[in-house]
Amino acid sequence: MEPREDQIWQDLVYKGKAAHVRGPKIVRWTTKSYFINTFLRLDAGHRVLDIGCGLGEFTILAARRAREVVGVDAAETAVTAARLAASRLGVDNVEFAVGNAYELVGVVGEPESFDRVLCLDLIEHVSEPQKVMAQIHALLRPGGRALVYTNCYGRFSWVYLKECWRTRGRPGRLWASDARDHHLHRFTLPELRELTAPFHTRLVFKNHFLIPFASWLTRRLNMLLAPTPPAGEPASSPEASSKTAVTVQETMRAPRRVAEVVKWALSIAEMETLGRFLPSAGAYLLLEKR
Repeated sequence: MEPREDQIWQDLVYKGKAAHVRGPKIVRWTTKSYFINTFLRLDAGHRVLDIGCGLGEFTILAARRAREVVGVDAAETAVTAARLAASRLGVDNVEFAVGNAYELVGVVGEPESFDRVLCLDLIEHVSEPQKVMAQIHALLRPGGRALVYTNCYGRFSWVYLKECWRTRGRPGRLWASDARDHHLHRFTLPELRELTAPFHTRLVFKNHFLIPFASWLTRRLNMLLAPTPPAGEPASSPEASSKTAVTVQETMRAPRRVAEVVKWALSIAEMETLGRFLPSAGAYLLLEKR
């Protein structure tokens, strides 16, 4: 990776900010968790690699079912937070490392040494995503599976309609949300097919119409249901407000949990129906090495 590219998340996202890591009981109510469970089908004999692991939330989730999990990320601050979170949660079969997603073979493992690979929200941030996909293919054993999530230039979503409105009907290759989220790519369907050509591939698209509504509804419910601190009591502890703090969230209040489950159910229902054939603003790449 180019030096600037390698530092995007370290400098702009993680460095100097408090890390909030969701534990497995929270992360399980996400669409990514759903596809990890239903497609990767982890078992106690699997060795798993999480490329671009960030704060390690899904790495730790996978470790609850697999024999061994390795998480790698270019951001040293994120890796440090992930290690601390795993320690606090008592997860001892996970290892985190700082690494370059273009050069993983021989660093995190030998060729064909992993049964499963995760790569979530990464390939849109790198200038040469094909190199990352080549690393995934090299590290997977034959018959192994990988789950990749990225963005997509699909016309069946509110995100696309908003971009059409903003650009007066002429959306470009990158949208306003891409600039906000430091994306270098928004992939077309042919580009995704080309990237995944060495694999047996299925695509499931995310972010049609119900999902943004479900997210908005959940945020509103969380605001309404959030407890108000008594007068004179600080809203958060000194540790939580510290820029160097790492907080691990392991539980949710019952009303918020209900809201998250409703959001999860709506999201999965939409992806398992419309998401099977209508290209949208996000895509799960379900990959199996031939």
